[in-house]
Order: sequence, then structure tokens, then C-alpha cells
Amino acid sequence: MSSMKSNRELSYSYVLMVQHLIERCLVMYMDREECVRALAKHARIKPVVTATVWRELEKENKEFFEAYTRQRIEYQSKALSCMLEKATAKLCAQKLDDYTPGTSTLSLQLRGSAALRELSAELSSAGGKEYGSGR
Repeated sequence: MSSMKSNRELSYSYVLMVQHLIERCLVMYMDREECVRALAKHARIKPVVTATVWRELEKENKEFFEAYTRQRIEYQSKALSCMLEKATAKLCAQKLDDYTPGTSTLSLQLRGSAALRELSAELSSAGGKEYGSGR
């Protein structure tokens, strides 16, 4: 009987530890899949365990997770906006650096196209959409 009790205590404490680690993932605005991968990699917790504890937390805290999802989307939107601003500033600075008096606008556009491709690649890797140059 005592081994069953110690197994239950171990299981309960293990679930509490996983819950605590999930809460730490939530603070970093991770979704379930990101959390599952992070805990598998860094804490060696089986993905099925993390996913199960996450689902149970969602069931018991439905309103929290709905609000969390909205907050996470807002955070990602702000992060993407900030990244776009930085990339635009970088592109503008590069165009200014590339400018030489007497060059045509066409040559600036051609030299800037590599920067646009780089910007597009950055946005794609961050989950953003590719945008044209607007011309």
C-alpha cells in the first residue's frame, strides 16, 4: 500500500511541476505547441504529459485561456508591428546610404530590391505576410 501512496504523491507532484512549467511558458506568451516543444527539449517532459496537463488546465480555466489567447494575439501583433518599423527604418537608412547625387530613381529602386527581398524573407520567417514595394 505504501508504494501506491508514494507513486500517487510522485505523480501529483510531477503534475504540479509540469503545471508550474506550463505557467512559465504562458508568461512568455507561448501557445500549447510551443510549450510542448520547449518542455520536451529543456525539461525532458514527454509531449503527451504536457499536452494532457495543458488540456486539463484549459478545461478548468476556460475564461483565463480565452483572455490569454486574445492577449497573446495582441502581443504578437505589437511585436510584428515593431519588427516592421525596424525593418522599414533599416531599408530607409540603406537607401539613404546608397544614394549618390546624380543617380536616377530607377537605379535606387534596383539597388533597393535586394533589401526588399531581405525584408520580405525576415517577415516570412516571422510569420508575417510578404508585401510588395507599394509601387
